[in-house]
Amino acid sequence: MAETTEEVIAEVRNIREGDMRKTLTTSIRNNVTGAAMGLVAGILYGTYRKHNVFVTGFIGLVVGGLGSYFLIGNEE
Repeated sequence: MAETTEEVIAEVRNIREGDMRKTLTTSIRNNVTGAAMGLVAGILYGTYRKHNVFVTGFIGLVVGGLGSYFLIGNEE
């Protein structure tokens, strides 16, 4: 059970990197999900209101991505 200081530091570093990777993966997944939902909502709105579908889809994409970033954050 006697570990050297280097082994302890390496183990702590591995745990920290794993937590950071998990947080980053969760954040990216939430943002992509929000952006996809915004894209679909924008396309549906553009189709229904007879606007340019590409513009409303892009606006929905941006709003959905930003909305999920600020509202959902890093929740799992």
